[in-house]
Amino acid sequence: MNKFYYLAEIKSILNKSGFVSAKSFFDVLKRLMDIPFVFVEIFGDKRKLLVENFEIEKFNLILKFKNFDSDEDVKDFIGKKLFVLSNNDLKLGKNEYLIGDLLDCKVIFQNKFFGKLIDVIQLESNDVYVLLSENNTELLLPAVKDFIDEIDVAAKIITLKKNPSEIF
Repeated sequence: MNKFYYLAEIKSILNKSGFVSAKSFFDVLKRLMDIPFVFVEIFGDKRKLLVENFEIEKFNLILKFKNFDSDEDVKDFIGKKLFVLSNNDLKLGKNEYLIGDLLDCKVIFQNKFFGKLIDVIQLESNDVYVLLSENNTELLLPAVKDFIDEIDVAAKIITLKKNPSEIF
């Protein structure tokens, strides 16, 4: 069975030549510059799309799929999720994580639930985790070692180094 990594979500048509803009959920994009294809999820199934052009613009992807040459050809892709196969030789370094693996992680401090990671904002200096606290408040947590003790993506747990009252 193939394992897929959540790459991005197509947000808009970029021009009339079939280019689309997608919000990335994958923080090791430079490793994908030569990727020959991606998968789009349509009605629960993943369909292969050949990539004709792949560019990175800040933290967004600009994609052109082979044989999709107009805005009419790509309009139905808006809102669709894109995936890559895990066998694309993605070797993550220490403290490197796939954004898709971090989403829905429980955030804890001293074994007490604090919130859930619902989004990652990618900035030049460091990522910022968007947390949904127990009382449904969104909080921003800089993804730096001063605040984060451990990330266990297999268990879907992020352990804070400091008491949340000291951070927020």
